[in-house]
Amino acid sequence: MKEKEMIPIDIKDKKGVKKNSNLKELGESLRYFRKDLKKYKQDELAKEMGLTRVYINEIERGKWMPSYNFFRRFSMVFPDAIINIEIKDGAISAIIGN
Repeated sequence: MKEKEMIPIDIKDKKGVKKNSNLKELGESLRYFRKDLKKYKQDELAKEMGLTRVYINEIERGKWMPSYNFFRRFSMVFPDAIINIEIKDGAISAIIGN
């Protein structure tokens, strides 16, 4: 993972259709923080964040769109991981680094 990399995450278009090819890349970056930096299992991270293991798993696999609240909780567990989150025109962009 590149340091301080901007990963755009398009939430949905005006018709509500999800459109993104970066979810998998985002999931891999988040998995890196969980496994390599904290040595957490998914269920441990889920408990720490107040979420379910299934939710963590689906985000890491690039299947589900993480919410702003997810990023907020993730940044509490990994304070140096998420440097900036921007929401503009219905899209979320996150700068992730270590």
